[in-house]
Amino acid sequence: MAGPDFDPRAELEFVRQVIARVPAAVDRFIERMRCIPRFIGYRCIGRRWLRAPEIEDLSQEVTRIVLEKLPEFQARSPLELWVRRICELEFHNMLRSRRKRERETAWSGEDPEDVVRESAIDGEKIRGAIARIGGYEAELIDFRHFDGLSFDEIAEIKAKPVAAVKSAYYRGFQRLARILEDEMGSEEGE
Repeated sequence: MAGPDFDPRAELEFVRQVIARVPAAVDRFIERMRCIPRFIGYRCIGRRWLRAPEIEDLSQEVTRIVLEKLPEFQARSPLELWVRRICELEFHNMLRSRRKRERETAWSGEDPEDVVRESAIDGEKIRGAIARIGGYEAELIDFRHFDGLSFDEIAEIKAKPVAAVKSAYYRGFQRLARILEDEMGSEEGE
């Protein structure tokens, strides 16, 4: 990933100086962090996911997170690649939050709790079954069904191939179905 000119020691020293607020390093850091709005804007090319004010807000949030996490930087790659990953994660977090807000406002006046209570398998049982699965597979089910993310989006967030994400998702979903079938069967036998 890193080019032939990348020097991890020099990068760590640079970050140490930024943390220590050495003026020249801070100026260079500000210059290098101009990559943040470009990274976020690039994710939106050809799509209307974010408007200019949202890109600006997200850029500020990413900058805040980068500054907060800067002491954790390990120089496995240039600082900009590390920042790019943070941009990706926060971009997807913003989309997920937006989708959640849209779903919450899309209800037709019915109380969501009433809808869940009237379903054959209520949300509490589903959440409990997902918790029993646990781990990576449960996280993928949450991303897909509760956050409304596509497999491509999940693969980007988890930095895994789409095929690997789908495989783990379907494996987890089969386990979920078995757990729910067992619970439904035990309730009918009572």
